[in-house]
Amino acid sequence: MTAMDSLGSLAALPFVPFIVDKMGRRDSIFLGAVISIAGGILQGSAMSFLMFVVARFVFGFAKVICIVAASSLIGELSHPKERAIMGGLFDASWDLGAITAAAVTLWTFAMTSNWGWRIPSFLQVVPGLLQISFIWFLPESPRWLISRGRGNEAYAIIMKYHAEGDDDSEFAKAEYTQIEETLEAELKTAQTNQKEVLSTPGMRKRVIIAVFLGLFASWSGVDLIIYLLSPILDSIGIHDNRTKNIVNLAKTSWGLVNSTFMALIVPRYPRRRIFLVSDMVINHV
Repeated sequence: MTAMDSLGSLAALPFVPFIVDKMGRRDSIFLGAVISIAGGILQGSAMSFLMFVVARFVFGFAKVICIVAASSLIGELSHPKERAIMGGLFDASWDLGAITAAAVTLWTFAMTSNWGWRIPSFLQVVPGLLQISFIWFLPESPRWLISRGRGNEAYAIIMKYHAEGDDDSEFAKAEYTQIEETLEAELKTAQTNQKEVLSTPGMRKRVIIAVFLGLFASWSGVDLIIYLLSPILDSIGIHDNRTKNIVNLAKTSWGLVNSTFMALIVPRYPRRRIFLVSDMVINHV
């Protein structure tokens, strides 16, 4: 099932940048939430293995839309001095979902009827319902508004949330100008062809790092623990399903503690140093 999630995510990747830039951050989150609700209903009501597999594919597709749009919205709405913390807490929130899922499966795994898997499936609808209910209480991204020629709306948001409502705030004006300049620079960069991106040793090095960063992060073995925990526990003599579920719940709870702690201290240290230290710890544990 993990493979189908991944395939759904891969299928969405070519479309997500265009969706998020065209529709805006809030509407994209709404779209992803609606698709995930459809996936939850399809999975919970599955009458065959094929329906279940298709539902996982739908979830994978929706997941990428929500993650890209939500991370963009959080980063672009956050106050500059709090942006790193908010981004870190966004990643840490994955553990909240994992804890909820682990707790639910700990409750339902012993059910002898097919509700043992239907209940967790239908409960996957809840996050989507929360998103489509509360996303409209958030302002749109100022960056996206400026890119669409809606500068007055963008400045009003920056002034309200980053300058305590001060219409003459120099900070708000400087942030607005910086966004405009960044968008202009990105527009020029977008006109660069692929040959120019790989034309110098420095650019080639950056491309290689960007391409292999995700690969090496998964290569560390973290995904093995996430997706293959049951066989790993079997290999060390733990075969009881209840014990496995308790271990999974404890692991995800400990992950939330660590990820939240790291998110709160990330502004204090250089990003590269934190990444390298974390990577070394993962590969030597």
